[in-house]
Amino acid sequence: MLIAVCLCIPRLALDYFWDDYTFLSNAQRGSFMDLLPSPQAVFYRPLSRGAYFLLLFVLGPAGHLAGHLINLAAFCISTALLVSLTDKLAGRSTGMVAGILFAALAPLPSLVAWASGAQDLFAITFVLGALYLRHVGRPVEALLAMIAALLSKETALVVVPLLIYWDVLVERSSARVRSFALLYGIPILVWALAHPGIRGAFAGASAQTDPSGYVGSVGEDSLLYFLRYVLVLFNIPITGLATPWPMELTLPWLAAVILILMTSRALARSKREEASAPPLLGLGVMAVLLGVPALLFPSVLIRVWSPYLAALAGIASSMVIAALLWRSSTGLTTAVLVVYVTLGVWSRGVVVPGGGVLTEHTLVDASDAAKRVRGNFKRVEPAVPHGAQLLVSVGATGTRGIAQTLHEGRALNLWYGDRSLTALTPEHRRSGSAREYLFRVTPELDVIELDIENHHVRSNRSEVDGEEIFRPLRTYARGVAASGEPDRALRTLHWVARMDRGQPRSGYEARLIAMVLLSAGKDRTADSVLAQAPALGRIDRLNLIGGIFSQPTDNPAFDSLAFRAFEVSPSDPPALRYLMLQFVATGRPEQAVATARRLQTLAPGDSESVEVIRHGGK
Repeated sequence: MLIAVCLCIPRLALDYFWDDYTFLSNAQRGSFMDLLPSPQAVFYRPLSRGAYFLLLFVLGPAGHLAGHLINLAAFCISTALLVSLTDKLAGRSTGMVAGILFAALAPLPSLVAWASGAQDLFAITFVLGALYLRHVGRPVEALLAMIAALLSKETALVVVPLLIYWDVLVERSSARVRSFALLYGIPILVWALAHPGIRGAFAGASAQTDPSGYVGSVGEDSLLYFLRYVLVLFNIPITGLATPWPMELTLPWLAAVILILMTSRALARSKREEASAPPLLGLGVMAVLLGVPALLFPSVLIRVWSPYLAALAGIASSMVIAALLWRSSTGLTTAVLVVYVTLGVWSRGVVVPGGGVLTEHTLVDASDAAKRVRGNFKRVEPAVPHGAQLLVSVGATGTRGIAQTLHEGRALNLWYGDRSLTALTPEHRRSGSAREYLFRVTPELDVIELDIENHHVRSNRSEVDGEEIFRPLRTYARGVAASGEPDRALRTLHWVARMDRGQPRSGYEARLIAMVLLSAGKDRTADSVLAQAPALGRIDRLNLIGGIFSQPTDNPAFDSLAFRAFEVSPSDPPALRYLMLQFVATGRPEQAVATARRLQTLAPGDSESVEVIRHGGK
């Protein structure tokens, strides 16, 4: 447990990020989505999402530290349970080694660092609790622990076969297998019927998908994912010798090594007192029943590879490796443990650019980014009035996930402590708000406030890139026009045109102005604007139309005016095909399918659009 604490201490300062804000916002709004099964949800985790984040929200500013401490407590309890269970199954020395191996498993500290890591940590703790209670002859209490594990994370389902066949595996008796199958199987059936994701899957509902794209078939990468997860169980960094050593973890590593060396005498004494070897066959079967499914689930169903998804299988690998080391000398076992913890710390330095792998470095970066953006918002606008509408345009921030944090996670409601605030993207602007703010978060995480009424710009930085001003203003103007206020939209676009005068994209503002005029029924004025607008090539016009449809407003009729404003026929099959393929290439499946269907009406049987529809625009 001390080894686990040492290795986790450097990450206890991390703040909320990513999904944390979604769950906290649900608690702030008094939503029962995380507590009760919801048809809009893919998962049902009322303990590790609903109850846990409700507690963190109630704790206020101290919540994120409390979350780390709760997660660390779960890590320590699970380590103690693993040691106790292995001790009873294979002897004291094997239990000690298994505990050290588990405490030094590389991905576990990242679960302590991330509040949402409670989902995995709670599942691991309750799985171990269920196995321990089952072994000491308390099957009903084991059932309760199993249910708690399932209500923390669905992958805990892998423990059920072990609970049913436990007596067979530990060579007690096979007489009551049927009784245990009923005891543990019936609650599983009830849970499956209540679970929205499972119920939707059994109903054959393809609509029951994860909108984030996180869950789904991995496809041909499944084997690669599985092999990577196996490497995680041995603390081998997936980037090999190119992996940098995380210098900030050197002292915790040194403390863990000292603790391992301090246990060597107790380990030697325990080995001398043990007469029989651990039951390798039984432990091996247990490892297969628990570890293999625990690795297969994320390898097949989770599109983004994340080391922490192997943590549940770490229960099995720790027990088996410890049993294999029983016949080794104390010196060799100690050396193996030192190498293992060293590899574990080294593995935590893995960096894989591109977002396809979520490492501990990714989590730290996301936390730092969220903290920085929060500080910049408070510098630019220390307070906002009750009920204000906050329109936030976010530049590309990669795996930092700032757009998700601000919009899906509703982080601004939490940062300003006001659940009445409405945070939207500018294109989804709604009319009728008493007070309205327009912000831009740049890819560098700076915050810019754009005062539409007074044509004033404020930022946490003294110098602001002009394009970071123009982009949100253009999008805001479309949102305003789509919500029925063309005059306000025109004033905004004329402000942009004045600032952007003489720039190559000035023709874009002219066509946006024409769109707004067309929406107001001022066709002649729109035609006059178009006649004087700088010429744009066909590909440029198609790309700009694609950009508009990639960020659609809530008014499809307004968005469709882009075809006329950019002088492209909406009935032009080559133009629609170009847009369709552009949407596929840029990851806009909804727009790709909609355009493909439109193309089908003009060119029935078109092979490319048929394929796009068949693959859901991906």
